[in-house]
Amino acid sequence: MMSMRFPWQAVADRTTIRTPWSRTPWSWVAVCLLLALTACTDAPGTPVAPTPPEPPVPVTRVAALAIVPASLAIEVGQTRQLATEARDSIGQPVTATGLTWRSDAPAVATVDAAGTVRALAPGTVRITASLQGTRGLLTALTTVTVASPTPGIQQWRATRTALTDATLLGAWDDGVGTSYAVGQNGVLLRARDGGAWELIPLETTETLTGIWGASPTDLWIVGTNGLVLRGDGSTFRRIESGTTTTLLEVWGLSATEVFIAGDRGTILRWTGERLEPQTTGVTDDLWGIWGANGSTVFVVGNNGVILRFDGAIWRRQTAPDQSPLFDVWGTSAGNVFAVGVSGTIHRFDGVQWARMAAPGRANLFALRGRSFDDVYAVGNNGATWHFDGRTWRALASGSGQNLRAVAIRRDGAIRLAGWYGTVIRLSDVGAAATFRTETSDPPLLSAWGSSGGPLFAVGFGGTVLRRDGSTWVPQTVPSAYDLYTISGSGPTDIVAAGDTGAILRFDGTTWRRDSAPTAGVLRGSWSGGGQHVLVGERGTILRST
Repeated sequence: MMSMRFPWQAVADRTTIRTPWSRTPWSWVAVCLLLALTACTDAPGTPVAPTPPEPPVPVTRVAALAIVPASLAIEVGQTRQLATEARDSIGQPVTATGLTWRSDAPAVATVDAAGTVRALAPGTVRITASLQGTRGLLTALTTVTVASPTPGIQQWRATRTALTDATLLGAWDDGVGTSYAVGQNGVLLRARDGGAWELIPLETTETLTGIWGASPTDLWIVGTNGLVLRGDGSTFRRIESGTTTTLLEVWGLSATEVFIAGDRGTILRWTGERLEPQTTGVTDDLWGIWGANGSTVFVVGNNGVILRFDGAIWRRQTAPDQSPLFDVWGTSAGNVFAVGVSGTIHRFDGVQWARMAAPGRANLFALRGRSFDDVYAVGNNGATWHFDGRTWRALASGSGQNLRAVAIRRDGAIRLAGWYGTVIRLSDVGAAATFRTETSDPPLLSAWGSSGGPLFAVGFGGTVLRRDGSTWVPQTVPSAYDLYTISGSGPTDIVAAGDTGAILRFDGTTWRRDSAPTAGVLRGSWSGGGQHVLVGERGTILRST
C-alpha cells in the first residue's frame, strides 16, 4: 500500500489549484474518483479542499486623461465642476474611476474628491487629476485663474426707458392743448400742452383703431370685437355697440351725430341715445370717415368702395379704380381726398372722383390738412406727402416707421403716429417742414460706439438713436427698412445695414442712403481702417472702402 502513496501525492500536487499558472488543473471530482478506486486504509486524513484563486487585481483601460475645461476663470466665492475625458489605447472613450484631485494652492482655490473647485482668493492655481493607467500613473492639469468679484447685473442701469412699443393706429387733438393716440393692446397715449407723452390706463387689451372727440371732455374710441368707449380723456365707459365686428374708425359732427365704420360694411350711427346700425349695401371693410355736414358724409374702404351719406341713406359712388382706400378727408363738400394702397390718391370735386398723380408707390393710411393747399398724407416706411394745391410732393420725414395716423394741433403743428409707439411732430409747411420724433420705441438690434465718441443704436423701421451725454436721441435719417447691424472705423465713418439691402452711412454730420448691389437682408457688419464689410442672406458679402 505504501507504493500507492506517491501517485496520490503526485495527483494531489497536480490537482491542488494554488496558482493561476498551474499547468494541469484537476477538478476535485477526479480526486474523489481516484480515492474511491484505491480504497487505501493507511491514507492520510480527509483531503482538504484547495484554496480558491484570488480575484485578479483590476487593470484600468485608461491610456490618456484630460481635464475639461483646460483652463478656467472664476471669481472669488464661485464654484465650478470640473470633468475629465479618459480614452483607451485606441482612442475610445472609457470611464475613469479612482481619480485623485489636488490643488497646488489651496489658499487660492480648493478642489474636492468630486472635482468641484471653490475659489477663495485672487490668484492662479493648478488643479491636477491623477489615476493609475495602463502604463503607470496618469496626470491631467487645468489652470484656474481666480479674480476679485466684479459688479454683477444689479450694477446695470437704464439709460433710456420706453413708453410703449405698441403700433399706434389713430390720433386726435382736442384743439385746446391735448393730443391723443390709440393702438394695440388697449394703449391710449396723451400729451398735454406739448409735454411728454403718458400712458392712460384702460380696462381693455383690445386693439384700438380710432379716436375722435366731440369736445375736450367727450372722446370716443373704437376697436376690435365691437369695442366702443366714451370718456373724458382720463376715464372711459363702454358703450354697447350691438356687434362683435372689428370697428375701424370713428368720426362725428357733434355729440349727437357720431359715425363708426368697420369690417364687413358695418356703419353705426350715434343719435344721442344709442348706436344704430346703418344699411350700406356693401360687405367690404370700411376704413375712413369724414364729412362736410350732416348731408355730406363720406366713408371709404376695400375694393375702391366710396359711400356718401345724404342725411338719410348711404349711396355708393363711382371710384376711379378698385384700389383699397384707407382714409378720407376734405375742406368742403366739393374738395375731398381719399388715399390708399400703392400711392393711390383720389379727389372729389363735388361731381366725380378722379385719380391724382402721386410722387411714389407707398401705401397711404391717413390724411389730414390745414387748408386746401396744405394737405398731408402718410404711410409705409415714413412716407409723408404734401399737396400744395397743385401737386403732391414727398417730404423727408427722417423716419422709416410705418405711419398710420395724423392729427392737427391748435398751434398748427401736425402729429404723425405709427408703429412701435412712434409719434413725430411736423412743423412749418410743405418743403420747409421740419420733423422731430417725440417718442418711438422699436426693438433695437445693434449698437456701436467709438472710444470717446458718441454711441449709436439701430433697429426696426430704420431707427437710429444717438447717445450724447446721458440722453438717447432719434436721428434724422433717410427712410430705410429695418436695420440689423451697425459698425464704424471712427466717429465720422459709420455704416448701418439691414433689410432689403438697406445701407446707411454717417460722415459725422449727416446720414445718407448708399445704393446696394443686393435687395437681400444684410445681418452683420465689420469696420476698420476705412473699410466696411457687410454679410447677409444667401452668402452675400459686400465690401466698401
